[in-house]
Amino acid sequence: TNHGVAHRHGIVFLLELPNGRRLLSIGWPGMVGTVTGMNDRGLVLALNMAFATDLETNATPMLFRLREALETESTISGATHVMVSQARTFAANVLIVGAAEDRAVVLELSGRRHALVEMKSGIAITTNYYQALAIKGGAGGERQAILWRRLIRTGAATTPGDARRAS
Repeated sequence: TNHGVAHRHGIVFLLELPNGRRLLSIGWPGMVGTVTGMNDRGLVLALNMAFATDLETNATPMLFRLREALETESTISGATHVMVSQARTFAANVLIVGAAEDRAVVLELSGRRHALVEMKSGIAITTNYYQALAIKGGAGGERQAILWRRLIRTGAATTPGDARRAS
């Protein structure tokens, strides 16, 4: 929950790793790992929390796994493998964009299950609601439908303001 504070204190980290790779990571003070980020190979990851009851308390935290994917991977399949190779500490929907692949997917994650949602009509939408995993709970189904209708109507001319007004 933001409580009207988090959006005012975001931090953008520009990191150059010992292996020469670079990445941009967006987060907040005191947070370890990555919530949203991009690496120098055009891989982008953006996290939305979701709801599930099959979570694992003894696993690598999700924000560390996003950071690991950005540090080590350059493709959607590579990032997906990092995210699904272990159980998860919380449920999430992760937008994964591969610039070199000219493609985006939404990776839906519960604690132990996952589903990959491919782009439709050049659009990938992620909210806090599952599109493919049959898990009830969470929020966002109505936002997802509204965003879809707006994006279909405005297409490539969609602006960030259009998306904000749609949600």
